[in-house]
Amino acid sequence: MRRSSRIFLCLFLFTQAKAGLAQEPARSDTGSSLNYPNTADGLQSLIKDVLQAAKANDRSREAELIHGFLFPEGGQWFIDEFGPAFGARMSRTYRKLMPDLEHDMEVIYEGNVQRYADAAEADSPVDNYLNCMDEVVPLYGTAGNGEHTGYYYSQDSKDSNKIIAGDPPGYFVFIQNGFRFIPAEVLTKLPKERPVRIHLEMNVMNSKLIKNVRLRFPERAIKERRSGTVIVRLTLDLRGSIKEARLLQGDPVLSESVLEAVRQWQFEPTTLDGDPVEVEVDIQMTFDLMK
Repeated sequence: MRRSSRIFLCLFLFTQAKAGLAQEPARSDTGSSLNYPNTADGLQSLIKDVLQAAKANDRSREAELIHGFLFPEGGQWFIDEFGPAFGARMSRTYRKLMPDLEHDMEVIYEGNVQRYADAAEADSPVDNYLNCMDEVVPLYGTAGNGEHTGYYYSQDSKDSNKIIAGDPPGYFVFIQNGFRFIPAEVLTKLPKERPVRIHLEMNVMNSKLIKNVRLRFPERAIKERRSGTVIVRLTLDLRGSIKEARLLQGDPVLSESVLEAVRQWQFEPTTLDGDPVEVEVDIQMTFDLMK
């Protein structure tokens, strides 16, 4: 894995600004990291600027950059990326951590930034995090000791488990034009391995359909006497609920009513060798108003 150049700035210069940061007023989420590219060097440059702002006692700039590490919309990205099952749990955990996250992110590190984009080349647990994504978004980690993550814990007996320096436990991801930080506690909400997904025909899944909401014929289609075939691909989660409904083929006017109906369907869970699996199934519906 590629390593970027080291940041030769003292960590204590950054942590000296801690007291003033908590007093900063609320800031807009305009994304202060917009000028940093989606590369290891980009994140390294951003971290360097955070450290330099602390060294200059520029608390406003330091707080602005750290605020940019937060996910906008309270973590909706987790649901979009990991799906409504795992993603919802991750989003809830993130929102719980969010009030203290900026304060915790004051403790930034010096060191190398590493980029993980291929699960086959990443070690555990990063390979699992990548495998659980619907579309792989590279993760960035830091290594304050040069080769591996380093933590420095509080010497106070009351906070002996609190990390006060080193690398924040978690990873960075580049979304919406900026680097965002994902705490490790959020990523632990993912399963140990991505569920197996199989493709089955609808004639097989008909017997498992326990809630069938009939589609309503679109009034516009009736007036315009539209006809055609609509094909929708459903992805079912381990419980048989609709995880995703995606249009593969069809007139948008006709497909709208199909999507509205099938998103409310419910199936019995499907198992393979006794283990629950996700299922992909294609739904085909034909409209014939020419008669």
